[in-house]
This record gives sequence, structure tokens and C-alpha cells, in this order.
Amino acid sequence: MHLLNKTNFYKIIVLVFCVSSLLHTKNPIVPLKILKIKESNNVYFYATNEQKNNIGLYKIDINNTWEHLWEYNFDSNKSINYIDCQIGDITGDGRQNLIIVLYSYEEKQQIYLFNLDQNIPAPSPEIYSITSLHNSSEPIQTQLISSDKDKDLEIIISFTSPERKILV
Repeated sequence: MHLLNKTNFYKIIVLVFCVSSLLHTKNPIVPLKILKIKESNNVYFYATNEQKNNIGLYKIDINNTWEHLWEYNFDSNKSINYIDCQIGDITGDGRQNLIIVLYSYEEKQQIYLFNLDQNIPAPSPEIYSITSLHNSSEPIQTQLISSDKDKDLEIIISFTSPERKILV
């Protein structure tokens, strides 16, 4: 088994990129999700900043040059404590979606849903609030699964105490 397979190689490239951005910029980025695109020698990934007040799509090519392709800024009045993202078809229409789950002290638990067009998110998301939880229950992990035989994926979110739950 090769120690440096293609997936590990991409992870190393993203790690080197993030470390170099930390050393060279005032506002370093924190990777959230690496995209797996088979037809490309480029690495695409979603990242946020230390303040977690935005999310961006980045591309690193084979020469280790990078390009910032897209960005969405969350409300500047939010103090975001948690952010995670997943990619999959949750509507069943055959198109991929970018699903962002976040927790802010002001708005509590929210889901931002972007439609993707060639891996680039639409400019305006659909925003959903999760209101059935205790206000201090924060999300700690998100996943997408296929739990039934239909075309779409379901979002699973696990939450911390005082109301520990897993929502589908």
C-alpha cells in the first residue's frame, strides 16, 4: 500500500496551502471540505477564516498556485461558534447542494443551502433555522446519508448537551 496515495497527496497540498496562508496573511483560512473531482488535476476545497464569518471555495493547481473562486459572507452581527459543510443532493433533483450548518449565539442553529453549478454555489442561499432544540445545544458534527430508497440524501446533525440529540 502506498503511503502517499492521491487522496493523501491532496490533503498534504491543502495543509501546506493553509500553513503558508497562516504565515503570510493577516486572516488565515481553515479548511472545511475537500472536493473530489475525478476529471481534474486541481484540488478544490471549501474553507472559512478564524472568525468563521465567511466561507470560500479555493482551487490549487498542479503548480501549487491557488485561486479564490467564490465567497459568501455571513451577517457581520453574528458571532459564529461552529461551522461545517457537506456536499450532496438533498433535494432529489439531481443537482449537488452545498449545505452549511452553523451555530451563532444570536441566531442559534441554522442551515444554509446553496445550489451548485459546476461546483460554484449560487449567490443567495436558502436559510433554515432549527427551532426545536434548547438554545444552548450546539451542533458538533454533520453528515449526509441515504437512509431510504429515494434520490436525495438526508442531513444528520448531532448536538451537545443540555439536549443531546441526533437530528435527521
